[in-house]
Amino acid sequence: MNKTIVQFLLCWFACLFGGMNSTIVSANLSQILTDFLPNDSESHRLLVASIFNGIVLIGWSIGGVLSGILADSIGRKKTIIILSILLLLVTLGCTLTANWQLFAALRFLSGAMVGGLMVVTTTHIAEIVSPKKRAISLGILANSFAVGILTAGILSALLPSWKMLFLINAAIVFFIPFMYWFLKDSDLFENRSIKILNNETEVKSFKTLVMASLIFGTMLIGLWAMFSWMPTWAEESVSKEGAKQARGIILMCLALGGIIGAFLSGFIANKIGRKPVIQYAFFSLFILSFVVFYYIQTYNIASIISTGLMGISIGLGQGSLSSFIPEMFSTKNRASSTGLSFNLGRVITGICVFFVGILVPFFGGFGNSILAFSTLFIVGLFLTFFVKETKDTQLT
Repeated sequence: MNKTIVQFLLCWFACLFGGMNSTIVSANLSQILTDFLPNDSESHRLLVASIFNGIVLIGWSIGGVLSGILADSIGRKKTIIILSILLLLVTLGCTLTANWQLFAALRFLSGAMVGGLMVVTTTHIAEIVSPKKRAISLGILANSFAVGILTAGILSALLPSWKMLFLINAAIVFFIPFMYWFLKDSDLFENRSIKILNNETEVKSFKTLVMASLIFGTMLIGLWAMFSWMPTWAEESVSKEGAKQARGIILMCLALGGIIGAFLSGFIANKIGRKPVIQYAFFSLFILSFVVFYYIQTYNIASIISTGLMGISIGLGQGSLSSFIPEMFSTKNRASSTGLSFNLGRVITGICVFFVGILVPFFGGFGNSILAFSTLFIVGLFLTFFVKETKDTQLT
């Protein structure tokens, strides 16, 4: 088998486990809160739920930035292996914790490892594939996270305990030896020291970094609010007996749509460019959010279909951004710049997702809270008009 394909598959499965890990809590939130807080008030449970959802993103942000810097220093291969080992240990820890405070701390660390894996695997694949295959490869790589989300949603509906899901997620242990044997840093990375950037290029790189961070951040805030709180929104519309099924269906629709969208994103972006696909994703997500949370307002067949369409738009946007952002930077600082671009927005996102839960009484429900934050899709759409297209870019 082609060595590049083997490396791609190892990175794909690493991100799959990351997507699954990130979704286990959202898919089983009610059960987790009952286990940790059986006798607490609803307001306190809502606060803890917000902490669980927000702290993962904050950890993701910090881990993504630091992992990018580390990967530019010691290499992509070593960083991916270190992150995978740490994710394994933290995942096992989640099955053993006895209180919600320790569980929240472990979720912070989980987020840091997942955020790092998303940055470094994306950077690595961008550097080892040809320009013609880059968008397709990175779109399919982004697809892996959605497959992990879908897997978590399906298993949540089938298994009686959320701890069993974390144990299944620990299967990443079987891939770590193969990472050691088959991953290899790209020639671009090995030769990076001979690439000299002048001051003008550095200034342009900083401006690009700011725009990339803002575009990715605006996309992320809205979509993570959906993934974190739409299952709870759906749960409010059904009986207690049907709540778990409703949560699972919403997550599976988002994930399945994301898989389709991410898979298609590279092929479409290769034809018409990265920017048009990203712009369509921003616009369609805002329109669909308005339809679901303003007009439909409840869990039914129409909202299920719309949720699937949201998932497709999320996949298109995330898949195209996965190639668009690494292509903006040079090899010398690609991992750290990609890490910053992916994760500066996540700090704000973590805070915003926390406030989606806290502001539910103010807005009058989860739907209105999510709708309020989805207006950032319009901001992201506006920002895309101020950056250059990267289609057919030759990495340097």
